[in-house]
Amino acid sequence: MVGKDLFKHFKLNYKKHNRIYLSERELELVEETTFKAEDYEKIKNIFLFSYFTGLIYIDVKGLLTK
Repeated sequence: MVGKDLFKHFKLNYKKHNRIYLSERELELVEETTFKAEDYEKIKNIFLFSYFTGLIYIDVKGLLTK
């Protein structure tokens, strides 16, 4: 099968998504919010870490489990 193009019928699909970002004020509100439950405070901190570093959830989860 040398010389056969395996990707001859492969079509790359790209879907454009309209992303909505947090405004500066919304981000400040998240930062300033304090939660009584320790778990919610931890989730807030993980979210902010992800937001500022650009890491996606699965990458942050990998950091937390190692």
